Amino acid sequence: MDKRQIQVPADIASEVLFLFDRVCCVCQRPGRPVQIHHIDSDHSNNSFDNLAVLCLECHNDTLVRGGFDRKLTADVVQRYRVDWLDRVRVRRAESDRLVIEAQTRPSAKPAPRPDIARSPEIPSQIGLREFVLTLPMLRRLVYDAARPGWESGITSEMVNASYQAIDTLSNALIKLAHYYPDGHFDGEDPRDYFSDIIASRFRWHRYHHSTSGIGNSGTIIGPLAAGDVITDVEEMIEDMVCSLTLDWSVRSDPTFERWRSDWRMPPPSFQT
Repeated sequence: MDKRQIQVPADIASEVLFLFDRVCCVCQRPGRPVQIHHIDSDHSNNSFDNLAVLCLECHNDTLVRGGFDRKLTADVVQRYRVDWLDRVRVRRAESDRLVIEAQTRPSAKPAPRPDIARSPEIPSQIGLREFVLTLPMLRRLVYDAARPGWESGITSEMVNASYQAIDTLSNALIKLAHYYPDGHFDGEDPRDYFSDIIASRFRWHRYHHSTSGIGNSGTIIGPLAAGDVITDVEEMIEDMVCSLTLDWSVRSDPTFERWRSDWRMPPPSFQT
């Protein structure tokens, strides 16, 4: 059997894609189609240390074509792999920190209001509403954390700041998804479902911004696409809050309107 036809088992593939954030560890550009690469070229060796996520273009650079054309050796891929996994771990740890801070800040826990029903018969809904009320604070913290990168004027730092913001807001989407019935999102784990959606939004925004052709429109495309994806994720959170909250089930409901106004409020330093 041709070893290249041996597929990575589904459970291993899912975990690898999650740990790599479904992003190529070499070019580190979200939204590109990716595949799992066997670093030692042994397609039966599915040990985690032998697997890396690469986009199709970077994977092509690992293939031996003779002469000096081989651009990505196993050692080079391994270096990119270790660096990218560290970056993803740091981003996710920072996302967790921001979520916890948003939930524990005194200003993120408003006093109970009579217009927000809290039925003791539905504890899951109580948890939902408490979480929803912390989301505007979480968004402000996300923007505060990203601001230094956005204001740096350095493309890579601007993009990395946006990736951090997207990670944190995506965590909010995943938590909201757990208030839906099991298997609700095409039977997928919510993290995989939303990861696919966000990747598709990255592709869309890169395509429509690249009016001179992919790769010919300058480095500004990265920050523009990432900023648009942040807006997309924020709108998804707003939609889910509207749909999930029983007494905010219509957009004309005054309680939802108050929440939405707080959610959309620009962080202090963004106000004019």
